[in-house]
Amino acid sequence: MTLRNQLLGAFAYVLLLIIVALEVPLALNLARRIDAEVKNEAAAQAFVVAAGASGRMGNPAELGRVVRRSGRELGARVIVVGPRGGLLADSTVATPPNVSYASRPEIATALNGNRAQGERHSDTLGEDLLYTAVPITNNGEVVGATRVTQSLSAVHSRIRRGVLALIAIGAFALVVGLALAWFLASSLSRPLRNLAATARRFEAGDLDARAERAGAAEQKRSPRPSTTWPSGSASSSPPSGSSSRTRPTSCAPRSRDCGYGSSRRASSPGRRRRQSSRPPSRRWSG
Repeated sequence: MTLRNQLLGAFAYVLLLIIVALEVPLALNLARRIDAEVKNEAAAQAFVVAAGASGRMGNPAELGRVVRRSGRELGARVIVVGPRGGLLADSTVATPPNVSYASRPEIATALNGNRAQGERHSDTLGEDLLYTAVPITNNGEVVGATRVTQSLSAVHSRIRRGVLALIAIGAFALVVGLALAWFLASSLSRPLRNLAATARRFEAGDLDARAERAGAAEQKRSPRPSTTWPSGSASSSPPSGSSSRTRPTSCAPRSRDCGYGSSRRASSPGRRRRQSSRPPSRRWSG
């Protein structure tokens, strides 16, 4: 793996870790916020229906028109029950059947003067429902209750859209970060690639190959290698016309067999006179 790919992988890992660390809590918070907003809106709508039905509990026809209009505007099922839990109006039918909802926990809670809200799964509809039941009061007395039932598919769709928007933002940030990481990794590894290419050219015989100064300021301030060869290299040679005398390669240092040393000794008359005047050595017989 090249240095650029290693740097890019490191940048991508750190960037992905940061995005995940930010996106996951944000997505969870967004889901909770949307759920709370939907529940508050449903409760407000239920209180509006209860206020509209408060003065019409004794007029079933007018109460039916109010309930059906509210159901169309809210996109939900709206029912109104009397003080004993008997059904008085239903937004899904023109003439409500004679049934009692007193056994439903949310209706019982609303008839006691409290708000009830929750979620449950409907086997008939095959989906999750959000119900909100509130009391209907008239002159401070509970005269009935209304329940607004909404499908949670719209809530889930809203949460899904919010999460997808966060994922899109994270993906865009990842792409931009990877592009920036690619640029930085390329700028850091380019001088090394140029140096490797110059070394290959030099190895192939191009002795004039030179690495280009590139990269960061610290890399550009690096000293250039000397272009002159050292004095002891095989390619160096003394300048032409030089009068320096070279010792024969076969002559060891301080050897009397060297050519120029013997010629100097032979051409020295003083040395010959000193040698001829030296007395012969005496041998002592034992």
